[in-house]
Amino acid sequence: MRRVGWLLGLVLVLAACHRPAPEVGEGAWTVQWWTDFREPGPWQVNGGPGAIASYTPDGYRLAGVLPQTEIWSLHPTAYDQVRLAAQLQATPAPQAAGRYGLLCGFQGPQQYLVFALSTDGGYAILARTPQGWQNLRGTWQAFEPHAAVHPAPQSNRLMVECRDTGLRFWVNGQEVARVAYPATKGQVGLWMTTPAAFSTAAWSVTARDLTLWTWQRP
Repeated sequence: MRRVGWLLGLVLVLAACHRPAPEVGEGAWTVQWWTDFREPGPWQVNGGPGAIASYTPDGYRLAGVLPQTEIWSLHPTAYDQVRLAAQLQATPAPQAAGRYGLLCGFQGPQQYLVFALSTDGGYAILARTPQGWQNLRGTWQAFEPHAAVHPAPQSNRLMVECRDTGLRFWVNGQEVARVAYPATKGQVGLWMTTPAAFSTAAWSVTARDLTLWTWQRP
């Protein structure tokens, strides 16, 4: 009888020590870094001679002085399973809509994902591939108007989630889209492209309060 009691106690102890494997969905977002861009950081700017980056009292300013110039500013570290958020403010384009937003999964100039806004109040989720641009929303209209998007020069708070399970996109606290398109590990950062035609003054986007989270499983 005493032996049976000892065996029962051992089973109870082992059961208490055993922790089942976490479910796939379990985990939490952890802040990796935050910046208000008041001091120069490790950002890498690409866009040729038409790209300008500067740190101003209002935030980190990206500008383009040539038409149809694509500019991105990247953090040097590659991440996966990330969320990235920033407050972005674009200058109005006099003659055509400029585009700006956040990118993730950057593995080179022909492979990355863009969550973009247009200065007239539209949004788009795009994939850059060696074959060209792909509209991940599957519609003929790349930039679709949305009530959550403020037109320039009003600012917008953007947040994107890039995971191997899919993509999600928030504007000003409202989730506006999600797509089942897996994101690969890569750099994250800011993205803009200048309008096809505009005045000689630089067309710019200013970013502040940029935060990045990574997904941590228990």
